[in-house]
Amino acid sequence: MKLEIWGSRKPNRVGKNFKNKHVMPYAFKVTAKQNIGGKIAKGMSVQVVEKATSSPQIKTILEAFKNQFGIEIKGISVSTSYFTVEKL
Repeated sequence: MKLEIWGSRKPNRVGKNFKNKHVMPYAFKVTAKQNIGGKIAKGMSVQVVEKATSSPQIKTILEAFKNQFGIEIKGISVSTSYFTVEKL
């Protein structure tokens, strides 16, 4: 039986606790292909940061429009196919 004395544990190292410590964020330019909900005009662009190299998710895109332009889209279905995505 091993006894552990309080305070004898080594402090956690920050790098050990990250599951994906080698994941790098990627920046994308997302541009609307069409008018969306009467609020996002065709050609409007936002910059989006995603943790993976794949295209940004619709939630991330809509959050970017909210943060960068103050535009909230609610009550309609919006798909990533409404946007062109360019990796920066």
